Amino acid sequence: QHEIALDARTTFTVLLASHASRFAQAGVIRRDDFLARKLPCGASLDDQFFCLYDRNQGGAGSRHLLSGQLERRHEHGVSELQTFLTLRSLRLRANFTGLVDDVSTQGLPQRGDGVEQSYDALTFGGRAAHRVSFGPKAYLREVELGLFARHDQGEGVQRRLRTDDGVPYR
Repeated sequence: QHEIALDARTTFTVLLASHASRFAQAGVIRRDDFLARKLPCGASLDDQFFCLYDRNQGGAGSRHLLSGQLERRHEHGVSELQTFLTLRSLRLRANFTGLVDDVSTQGLPQRGDGVEQSYDALTFGGRAAHRVSFGPKAYLREVELGLFARHDQGEGVQRRLRTDDGVPYR
């Protein structure tokens, strides 16, 4: 965040924020496979407990924000004008059934039950406000009038993924 004094009563503030993350996810395993130590990891209970059927699980997310605010102080109040823009992205890959092989694929790659969900969104808007203070100091009152507008545009997609290579399929 950075604030710039345009004159003795007026300031402009710009805010830029961003974050991104990636994560892994174990998914689900069958209890009988765990107890029988049939999972494709080491034979110890710890190895089996932290094992998974489909290693192609996890996700990533990010959010980026840009905002600008103009503020003007008056003798009895303050006027503000603010605009903002936010970009969001989320991608999740999961296999909630544990199925990694199809019964028959007729020579095609194994598909399994991998799913990828993604969501991308754009949000922008602005607000304007004018706040006035009045009355004696001991009984000071404030009145604020303003408006706010916001637009959200997002798209969500869900696709099936092949277990072996993570490629989407119909």
